[in-house]
Amino acid sequence: MRPQEPPDGGQCSDPLERQNQRLREENQWLKKEKERLEEKIERLEKALEEALRAARRQAAPFSRGEAKVDPKPPGRKPGPDYGQRACRPIPRHIDEQIAVPAPRRCLRCGGPVRVQRVEPQYQEEIVRLTVVRRFDKVLQLGFGLYDGWLLHDGLRLYYG
Repeated sequence: MRPQEPPDGGQCSDPLERQNQRLREENQWLKKEKERLEEKIERLEKALEEALRAARRQAAPFSRGEAKVDPKPPGRKPGPDYGQRACRPIPRHIDEQIAVPAPRRCLRCGGPVRVQRVEPQYQEEIVRLTVVRRFDKVLQLGFGLYDGWLLHDGLRLYYG
């Protein structure tokens, strides 16, 4: 808000002196306004710089503000604090069963394989009709599981 002119009949008698006084007051007001605006610009530039720095660090997990004073340890909790353990139940009916032969040779070293057990794996296609398939052994695409031993060196073999 600009300063008002002094009321007539006051301190200044000459019109030039009144104008000079008004201009001096306006000059002082403009200087104060300039300082206020410069401080505001400086504050906003600092805030902008901080926001730009924070945006560059956004992907880091430790950049989410201040650290907690007493944080909980990361990961799942052992024992009853773990939470509910669950897995999908075995389907009641199977629409299609596919027998998948185990590979004759180890995919890694090429040694012969002796299959000890068959682990079924279930796959559900959820479309208009739900189709449940059972894979008794593994395809090379990885749809099943098999477990066995390498015959030539006795190493355990498990793919899945």
